Formats: sequence, structure tokens, C-alpha cells
Amino acid sequence: MPPPTSLDSQALSQIDQAFKTFYNAVSQDDARVFNSTQLGDVRAAALDVQRRLAAKQSSRNLRRLQPLLEGITHYSGAVEVLCNGTPYLPWIWAPIKLCLQVACDHLGAFEKLIKAYAAIAEALPRFDILAVALKDHPDFQQVLATVYCDILEFHRRAYRVFRASSWARFFDSSWARFDFCFAAILDDLKRHADLVDKEANAFSMLSLQQLRQQCVDDVAKREQQALDKQFESTLAWLDVREYDQEDRIRNLSARCHPGTSDWLFDHVRYCKWRSGSSASALLWVHGIPGSGMCCEAHAWRARLMGLLLGKSVLAAQVVKCLQTNDSCTVAYHVYSHHGDENDRAGTVLRSLTRQVVRQRRDFASLIYGDYLLKGREASTHTLRELIVTLASGMSDLCVVVDGLNECEDAEMRDTLLTLTTLSAKKQAAVNSCKVLVFSTDIPNIGKAFKKAPSISLNAEKAAIDNAIRIFIHDKFEELRLDRDDSQAFEGLFTDLEQQMIAKAQGL
Repeated sequence: MPPPTSLDSQALSQIDQAFKTFYNAVSQDDARVFNSTQLGDVRAAALDVQRRLAAKQSSRNLRRLQPLLEGITHYSGAVEVLCNGTPYLPWIWAPIKLCLQVACDHLGAFEKLIKAYAAIAEALPRFDILAVALKDHPDFQQVLATVYCDILEFHRRAYRVFRASSWARFFDSSWARFDFCFAAILDDLKRHADLVDKEANAFSMLSLQQLRQQCVDDVAKREQQALDKQFESTLAWLDVREYDQEDRIRNLSARCHPGTSDWLFDHVRYCKWRSGSSASALLWVHGIPGSGMCCEAHAWRARLMGLLLGKSVLAAQVVKCLQTNDSCTVAYHVYSHHGDENDRAGTVLRSLTRQVVRQRRDFASLIYGDYLLKGREASTHTLRELIVTLASGMSDLCVVVDGLNECEDAEMRDTLLTLTTLSAKKQAAVNSCKVLVFSTDIPNIGKAFKKAPSISLNAEKAAIDNAIRIFIHDKFEELRLDRDDSQAFEGLFTDLEQQMIAKAQGL
């Protein structure tokens, strides 16, 4: 087809924006495949999928896909003039091949995908009729561009569904959210089909854009309202007071003296745990209550270590550090030393799950559909099943628990079961949750974590000595700054500082 005498700049800009939006949502490996995929590759993939299904006696009527491929063929011929010299064109059909191949082993998802493709085929304008006659017309080019946007928006949404972690488990809730957008895409395509079939420009370019934007905005608004309702209902189902935990972490973090906990973040076992290179996804940090080391002969040293390197203070620092990492979802629980109703196993699970949902609002749809609408109670067993399911759909969930030794034996057993289940290494296709536990070394916990990597605070003498030195030095620096005559007493300050450090270090 010869190039048109003029190309509509607004249509080109619209296509470019749709392409960039989709491109940014696709992995680099998939992008390379999309760029090199031909329409013939999609047809070959459809035939291969049909043979695979037939071999499993699960044949599906893939003839419903043929009208879509024909429609895409006619459309690509019409829009090619706008995509000339760009990578835009293959992205119209390449995602079809990927989605078919991913979905074919899950018949429920595959059936919904084929139905969606069939619906798009029915709504596609018949570009084979008027493409030649209207190819130079700005309004027709605008229709081409808008159809491109609709097709790529469908592909982008479908790609997000089928490329999500554990997508099959979350498919129903993900596709249900997608249906809001899909209905708008079909309506948009049908309007364009009417325009093309009638050989008329019933809408000006501006009104067409306004109508489409109004439709997109309306769908987005209704979708957000539905998600907000599901989110609030889910939080109500997970009824627990989160602010207690937030206050505990905030208060503990404020007690940490700068520089005294840095050693933990450089510890080889912590680094392996955080990076996921450890053989276990669980790390256990243990010591005696309220202290970084056991030393009955130096009670003052032990009390000082409770302030500087106590397990709870370290746990709070880890939580704060993890929360600064945007790619990490953090859920935590700090047990009370006085016994608390909120430390029961079921309540702990409510709190952890609620924290996850607050950071990953998309999980609310799954919980709303699979638990609330089915009338399931938020029991300990149900919540354990739920948080393990949520963890399987996440790339980096970190759970931090401090003071597990403070709870009753029965509650401890339930929580230990949850933590070991969460941190169990799964198949390569399923992400495991990273679990970090701070506690006293008592038999029940030691037995449960005997195979897990651990850090004994009692053995970290170098870290303790350095923390003591930093703390005492900084306190003397504050004293020097507060006194106008500090120079006259510098020798005395230095001697006292060294004596206190030596005493605290047991020298």
C-alpha cells in the first residue's frame, strides 16, 4: 500500500503513547520476543496449542480465534502506514501467542481468554472494506490509532494477569477486575466499527477522543469504587488494632543509639537471608532476655547491652530498614513482655495479613471473593492458609517477629507452625517468604529452628564492644559540647571515657 499523502500527528502520538505504556509493563525478554513475532507465528502457536489440548483430550474450539486473526490481519494492513519505521506493529498480535501458551494448561483461564478474543473479533471494525478509500483521511487515521490503543490496553491487562506470580491461583480475582476495563474496550471497538461500516464521520476527532476518555474515566472510577469497597470490607474482616504494633516499633526504634546496630546489616548470615541466597528463608537471632550477651559478673554491661543490642531494639531497626526498601513488603509483630490478648496466634496472623493487604491492595479482591463472599471465618487455620497463599503471589515478603518466647506454649506452637510454613522453600516457580525471628534461646524455639541459620547475640563480642565504644564516646562528646570549660577537663574526660569503656567491655 503506498504511503498516504499526510499522516495525522495526533494519531501518531496516540499510538506512540499506547506502545510506550505497554512496553514499560513488559519484561525485556518478552519485549524482544514481541518485536520478532510474526502473524504466522501466532497461527502456528494456536495450532500447537490445539494439538496439545487434543493430546490431553481437552480440545477446545480454537476456531473462535480465527476471526480475530483475520481481523488483526486486515487491521495491521491498514495501520501499517502509521507504524512504518517503528516497532509498534508486532505488538498488535505478538501477546496473543504468549497468552495462549501460558493459559493452555489451565482450562478455566484458557476458556475465558478465548471468549475475550472472540468478543474482540466481533467488535473489530472491518478495515478490509474501507481501508484503501479512507487511508488518507485524518478521522480514519484517528480511528486506526484509537483501535490500536484499545488492542494494546487489552494486551497490557491480559499480560499483567498471566505474568503475575502464581497467576493461576489469583486468576479469578484478577480477571474479575479486568472485566471492568474489557467491557469499555469492547464498547469502544463497536463504536469504531459503526463509523467504518457507515463510511461516515459521525463524530469529529475531538468528540471521539472525548467520548473515549469519558468512557475510560468512568470505567476507572467504577473499578476503583469496587476495589475500595473490597479493601474496606477485607480490613473489617481482619479486625485488629495495627497501631499497637506501630507504636511498639516506633518506641523501640527511638531507643536505638546511632551506629550500634549497623553490624547486623553487614553480618554475612543476614545479608544472605536478605538477598535470598541462603539455603533457608528463615533466620533466627537469639540471645538472653533484654541483653546482647550473658555476663553475670558484669551486670552493668548486660543492662547497657539491653539498651544497645537488645533483640527488640534490633528487630525494630530491621523493620525500619526493610520499610525503606520500596520493593519489599514488610509485616511484623512485636510480642508484649506482659502478656497481651493481641499476642494470640490468630490475632498475630490477622495483624500480619492486614499489614500485607494495606501494602498490596490488589489482594483485597482475592480475599473478598474467596473468603468474605463465601462466609469463611477468620480462624487461625484459615488465616494461616491465606497468608501462605498471599506470600506465594509476592516476590519479596519479609516477616519479622520479635519476642516469640513471651507467649504461651500453645500459642507459640501455632505461630511456629505458621513461620516455618511461610519460610519453607518452594518450587522455583513459587516465591518463598523471608522470615526473621528474634527471641530468647529456649528449647521449643530452638527445636523448631534447629536447621535454620542463626545469629547468637551472645557470640557477637566484637559487635558488642564496638557498640559500647560508640555509645560511651558519643555521650562524652555531648558532655564536652555542653560545657564551656571542656578543654580544661579534656584529660579527665578522656581517662573517664576509656575507663568506662574498659569496664563495660569487662577488661
